[in-house]
Amino acid sequence: MRADDAVCALSVAELAEKIRTKALSPVAVTKAYLDRIECVNDKVNAFVTVTADEALWAAGQAEEELAAGTYRGPLHGIPYGLKDLVDTRGIATTFGARPFADRVPGRDATVYARLKAAGAVLLGKLSMIELAGGLRYTYADAALNGPCRTPWDTERWAGGSSSGSDAAVAARLVAFAIGSETWGSITCPSSFCGVTGLRPTYGVVSRFGAMALSFTMDKLGPLCRTAKDCAIVLQAIAGRDPSDPSSVEAPPGLGAVAADAAKSLQVGVIGLPSEASIDPAVRSAYDAALAELRAAGMTLTPTKLPDFPYEWLAVLFIGSEVRAAFEDLILSERDAGRAVHGGDRRRLRQGDADPPEDAGGAERALRGLRRPRGTHDPVRRAEGRPEH
Repeated sequence: MRADDAVCALSVAELAEKIRTKALSPVAVTKAYLDRIECVNDKVNAFVTVTADEALWAAGQAEEELAAGTYRGPLHGIPYGLKDLVDTRGIATTFGARPFADRVPGRDATVYARLKAAGAVLLGKLSMIELAGGLRYTYADAALNGPCRTPWDTERWAGGSSSGSDAAVAARLVAFAIGSETWGSITCPSSFCGVTGLRPTYGVVSRFGAMALSFTMDKLGPLCRTAKDCAIVLQAIAGRDPSDPSSVEAPPGLGAVAADAAKSLQVGVIGLPSEASIDPAVRSAYDAALAELRAAGMTLTPTKLPDFPYEWLAVLFIGSEVRAAFEDLILSERDAGRAVHGGDRRRLRQGDADPPEDAGGAERALRGLRRPRGTHDPVRRAEGRPEH
């Protein structure tokens, strides 16, 4: 292993300690990651845009601050990447879709602004499925820059829609990444790439300046190589944001985990389906994970979710809200034919053609929901609408 590769293999927590104690410099760490991106990215296609000059400048600033005795915390000087739906002023943010290939926002998303304030170093924008899967993609190459591959087997897809965020972390091209999840877009590719993905509770992380897909279900969260790293990143990006009325104050102690905290946790275990269709390797990995939790001292309690039409409520929310978010694209003839897949614009216009088996049950459940005041944010659509 090259010395630079050894640096890129360190966790966020390990890098933070070496930077704090000046055993490593932010510039040296950033150069190590940029060199690795140069060597490896073509194999996995995790980056859409590499911001090398900006990264080296930010790393230099971090180094000067540290030399002057200013330490911003554990993300100071740590290189990372952003899913390409998080706005970055002056840097292309394409939503993974051809109609927005030339889009350069004039604002910073709150999550990016908070990471800058924490001293983190942006290496670039990461691959994603077009419009975060809003077109109901069926192909791994439904992305502006083609399919993103898992570094464990480059013949296989990295998952979606946060493909590049997970692949970049797994391939050690970034120390951590930010992805988004509406319906599995952090957790699914995390499993494909073998990294730790944290999908925060709705409202914990501001979505201002991030592409709106489903106002009801969109979340932003960290992808890292360890759970501890996810906690460090979440501490930096969580909290109330006046620009996102659906955001909430960070819960007290968020991300602070005591060494013996596991022993006080009770974990509900839903279990796997009993069908023979479950791959034996999946079942074996699941059982091994439960064994790890027990070994850590956690109490495992069998449980089940309430009977509720979860899937069709998600279909109902996403199907309607994606068409509201991309109304301009749907109605604009100038963008006709520029989507990755033929017929996808038709999907946006028509919505889901297949009615749910229990549509009535979903509607009754929806009527029974009581949304806390302020969580439906019509303003966010105007602020989060793609800029042309």
